[in-house]
Amino acid sequence: MNNALLKPDFSIKNNQCKVIKILLLTLFLFGVSLEGYSEGIDKLVIKFLSWEPLSSHSISCIEFDGYPFMQYEVEDSVDINQLFSLLKSARITNDTTFDVGCKLLFLSNNKIVHSSCLNKHFMLYDGYMYKNNKKIVKQITKLIHKGRQIKYIVNKLNIHSIGEQYDGGFDKLIYILNNHISKKTEELNYKGTMVLIAYCHINRDGRTIKVVIKKTDGKAPINKENIIIQDLKSFLSNKILWKPNKERMQNDVFFIPLVITKK
Repeated sequence: MNNALLKPDFSIKNNQCKVIKILLLTLFLFGVSLEGYSEGIDKLVIKFLSWEPLSSHSISCIEFDGYPFMQYEVEDSVDINQLFSLLKSARITNDTTFDVGCKLLFLSNNKIVHSSCLNKHFMLYDGYMYKNNKKIVKQITKLIHKGRQIKYIVNKLNIHSIGEQYDGGFDKLIYILNNHISKKTEELNYKGTMVLIAYCHINRDGRTIKVVIKKTDGKAPINKENIIIQDLKSFLSNKILWKPNKERMQNDVFFIPLVITKK
């Protein structure tokens, strides 16, 4: 008997495995390349102010909606996915501050799936900073002219209200801070009045990264006042957690007015 007939043909199995691997890899790459389609994005909203800075103050992503802007809606899936692909190809860069002139919202069934704030040079996309490029600007400009225009004139709002950043709202935040301050003033046997403003820098994860507290009378704090202020800074930095917000930028500053009176 020919022993060769009894041996399995491993070369056939190996070839079959290679074919299967190639097919799986092809399907995987095909699925990634159509990520925009697979998420079911059916509408793009473009909020446009200007590609050029309008003032010396850099408008942040959170501030943007408080300014008058033109809004356009695009529902052509080809146009949407062309822009989506360009955004995905942008190069990530270090976090920075820039003047926002345009805001993009990608929607699926009227629910925001992705958002981006940008100018000609930088782009904050889903919480990450990227370098913008001419292709993206050109495509957005094309869609602005092609899209359905809706004019919005928005009044300047107090969008930096600290209550919007805290889960329990402004009243709960002030209650927690006043309760903490009261314990400290009693411990120090503090007598007097201080009117303070705490300026908070908060990152996108909801953590306080910097706190500056100033007396409204412009005078430097002395003795027990300084101890109370330093204790409050530590409490805000280490104990208070804010709502996560992927649109926060380095130039966003949120302020808390506080009045301390002990007789």
